[in-house]
Amino acid sequence: MFLDINGSTALAARLGAFTITALVGKFLFDISKPITDSGGQIYLYKGDGLIALWDWNTAIRGNKILRAVDGIFAAVRREHDECRRQFGVVPTFRVGVYGDPINIAARMEDAAREHEVACVI
Repeated sequence: MFLDINGSTALAARLGAFTITALVGKFLFDISKPITDSGGQIYLYKGDGLIALWDWNTAIRGNKILRAVDGIFAAVRREHDECRRQFGVVPTFRVGVYGDPINIAARMEDAAREHEVACVI
């Protein structure tokens, strides 16, 4: 899984360095639990996003990877009011999920941006 906040550069310019750092930190903290709860491992925190990995059997057993995606969206919805209060904004994001290669997941995330959708699987 490759996940990235939408428009983070513009958001950083608007909020300033300290506030965007706090926002990204909270966001990544909030979305990490659904990933690890579903058997995923955070491979890399990358700027305003992350790369998470599942072994294939874990990912497909009980649709765990899809449950992780649902859990991420639910976590952001749950923290909506708190983010709005603390930062004046609630981040939106995109997700790419696909098989083994990380670079393919990254391209899927790029496709989400191009097509202006939240998730491409």
